[in-house]
Amino acid sequence: MKRILTDTACRNAKPTPDGKLKKHTDGGGFYLLVSSTGKCWRYDYRVVI
Repeated sequence: MKRILTDTACRNAKPTPDGKLKKHTDGGGFYLLVSSTGKCWRYDYRVVI
């Protein structure tokens, strides 16, 4: 089942108390990475030649 990240879910995402990185995935390699210093969007991809 694909999980959808909503605007509210992204704004309310908090880092873990122990300071580890936390991923909030949306499927297809796109995710919100939350750390104690802030939030950033990441996209994992692979190039096949």
